[in-house]
Amino acid sequence: MSKTFFLLVLLLTIPFSAYAHSELKSSMPEANQILTEDLHEVSLTFAGKIESLSTMTLTKDNREQSFKNISIQGNQMKGFLETPLESGTYIINWEIAGEDGHPITGKIPFTVQKKQGAAVDSDIEKPGGGQEIDTEKVKEGIEHPLTKPNLPMTSAGYIIPIVALGLLGLGLFFLFGRNR
Repeated sequence: MSKTFFLLVLLLTIPFSAYAHSELKSSMPEANQILTEDLHEVSLTFAGKIESLSTMTLTKDNREQSFKNISIQGNQMKGFLETPLESGTYIINWEIAGEDGHPITGKIPFTVQKKQGAAVDSDIEKPGGGQEIDTEKVKEGIEHPLTKPNLPMTSAGYIIPIVALGLLGLGLFFLFGRNR
């Protein structure tokens, strides 16, 4: 009976919660989305609660576009824009501190192509001196943040599983090795 109790306590004390990260579940705009309407708000929703230290920036041509304000409530972060975005390619750079304290970062590229009447506005200056942008080549160079968040691997990330396996092995040794 005491062996079973010891094994149960050992299994329950393994720190499974160390692997619970608040990954990005959804965003508006979505990664690589092409918007044709005015955008007034950027919204990111995460798998778990995020801390108030979390932030995001919006860049176009490596220049930061400012948010009027950023609000964080539960698992959602919203950035409100003072004016709608001009046509062009943008990147949302986000950095959160999850409930477990681990920092997680990611990028969400998207494009704004405003329409005038039935056609896309051709008077807008295109990057690269009027050359067309091959969006497939742009997509190839950008990792999708929903599938590969940038999780830094700290020394605790290696130590915890090693210690847990060591304790499990020690428990199994005492449980089955002492009977001989």
